[in-house]
Amino acid sequence: MQILFSRGYSKSLLDAISVVLTIDPDAEHAVQFYDSNVEEDTLEEPIVFLFDECRKGVGITTRRYAEELGYRVFAYKISKGEKRKFFDDALTVLSLLPKAIDLVRTRQAPFLYTFRYKANKFAAVKLNLGKKELL
Repeated sequence: MQILFSRGYSKSLLDAISVVLTIDPDAEHAVQFYDSNVEEDTLEEPIVFLFDECRKGVGITTRRYAEELGYRVFAYKISKGEKRKFFDDALTVLSLLPKAIDLVRTRQAPFLYTFRYKANKFAAVKLNLGKKELL
């Protein structure tokens, strides 16, 4: 399973998540940044963590990852121009990581969930995947 993070996340957070995930010997997780170095063809069951600054709903780019590319997406909702702190982001993502992994193990279809700072759960976003809609 490949867990990809947008460049807005700290490298230290990715390193911490990699260390935490090594505790589970049965699961194979590859944690890396999602950038131009990632080859789209080689991705298997990708999970993408993004920042979303859209005021209402979800941004077009964020929605595209789930609907068109078929990724399983977790979008961290932040206000546009908000000054973020690494420590706050790290605590939020690390506290939700077990729930995210559980969701990924139970749902194989593309999905989109959002979360906010100090959140303890995800909010599902309805996707338009062709003729059928998934939640």
